[in-house]
Amino acid sequence: MDQYTLIVCVLTFLATASAVLAIWHTFVDVAKASAERMDSSRALEMGEEIQGDQIERFIKPGQLLTLRLIFGAVPAVVVLGVVMLAGFRHPAALAIPPVLFLAVGSTLPLMYYRGKVKRRQLEFEQAILDFTVGIGNALRAGMALPQAIERVGEQMNGAMKEELAIVLREYRLGIDLVQALHRLAARMPCEDMRLLVSAIKLTTDSGGSLSSVLVEMSEMIRGRREFLDKVKALTAEGRFEAIAMSCAPIVAFVFLHMIQAELMRPLYTTGIGWATLGAVAMLEIAGYFVIRKIVSVEV
Repeated sequence: MDQYTLIVCVLTFLATASAVLAIWHTFVDVAKASAERMDSSRALEMGEEIQGDQIERFIKPGQLLTLRLIFGAVPAVVVLGVVMLAGFRHPAALAIPPVLFLAVGSTLPLMYYRGKVKRRQLEFEQAILDFTVGIGNALRAGMALPQAIERVGEQMNGAMKEELAIVLREYRLGIDLVQALHRLAARMPCEDMRLLVSAIKLTTDSGGSLSSVLVEMSEMIRGRREFLDKVKALTAEGRFEAIAMSCAPIVAFVFLHMIQAELMRPLYTTGIGWATLGAVAMLEIAGYFVIRKIVSVEV
């Protein structure tokens, strides 16, 4: 086996492995969601905290699986037909593009709904400060904690309003209010919410002034938010560099192809060209995630 054939076989194996991993990840997600639904009723009776799959708020696992198969299989078949109609008969040209489109296409629906979950999480985090201030004002006005949560929940919008409605429904069903808030912090993992729930629990157990504690919590959450905004501003240049460096080879290929097409044509008409493009794509993806990891600051 010569070097050229070895490179083609390795790239074909990597592309096929990516597709298999994407399909396997789909079935694992569906199985995990099914197991969580089976255990949710028992965990609720035992008072355990439930970390639900937030994607199920937007789409059922079966529908997500169907979307991933459609978005993966249809583009792969289309690309295979285009490659065959273009006259390419090399095994690498016939195998690598469809498999890559299958792997990427099957991942797009999952990335879309994970993005919706992330936007909902950010919306919830942005409302925590208003929630804390509102509860503090309601407690100083003479309301009890459940009444304060209900009054603030009526004034909130979006994810915070939905989650507070779940907390109040669990409280009316007999679950302790602090435990219901712990469930909220488990469903919507956030450092500010976790600290707020811990402060409420410690204050109710020790008998301190909850309104004064919430005032201090509001100041702390406001300070943390200002600090996080500064961190995002300082790392914005690094995130832009990750995108720019990842897109630079594509832009260079387009301009060079426009200037001198004969020089660039071997990249997509020969087997070694396809192997080079596959290696470049993998290196660019790895470089993007490495840069994103470097500029990500955990607080």
